[in-house]
Amino acid sequence: MYAVLYTQVPPFLRSEFGLKSNPSLKGKKVTITGTLSEYFTHPGLKDVSAMD
Repeated sequence: MYAVLYTQVPPFLRSEFGLKSNPSLKGKKVTITGTLSEYFTHPGLKDVSAMD
């Protein structure tokens, strides 16, 4: 079972962290700094400022 947090990846981080351009990241753990709020009608993370 996977834990999923819907996350809005901003354009400046998509080339490095977007699953479309980096499908090998699927299932990896990523540290994200942002704001918890509703995203796609689910609990999610928006206003992302950093990803590692």
